[in-house]
Amino acid sequence: MRGLTIAVLAGGRSLRFRTDKLTHRRRGRSILERTLDALAPLKGRTFLFVSGTVTGERLARESSRAVELWPDPAFPVHPGPGVAVASALEAIPGEWLLVVPGDQPFLETAALRRWLDTARSLPAALTSLWEPGRLIQPAFQLHHLTDMRAVGRR
Repeated sequence: MRGLTIAVLAGGRSLRFRTDKLTHRRRGRSILERTLDALAPLKGRTFLFVSGTVTGERLARESSRAVELWPDPAFPVHPGPGVAVASALEAIPGEWLLVVPGDQPFLETAALRRWLDTARSLPAALTSLWEPGRLIQPAFQLHHLTDMRAVGRR
């Protein structure tokens, strides 16, 4: 998908999990690595949205994929996923912004591509992932930045 930027939400503290959920290994690979592997075929510039320098550097080392940290690791605290998405909408280049939680080890590239193809054909600037009879996944978002920026200039 041309003009795609991917924001992987990885700033949570995993309090309910009682350990760093994203670095938890399953069959030799971390949860974060499995998520990034599913996103790699989309060929988007990938940012890891983290909270704090230590967390960001540790998670970046966890990945064999090329990822960039966001926000700048100099910021010690990131106040949550909503603020992460808002800052991405203002600063990230590209036509499309895909937002995905970092803890999606069962994410399938084919299913993601189907959703992206459908979402791109809609006359909307924002879509969230939803399947009938299942929970809406508001953390999965696709923003058409070109349309959103055009509305903002009016």
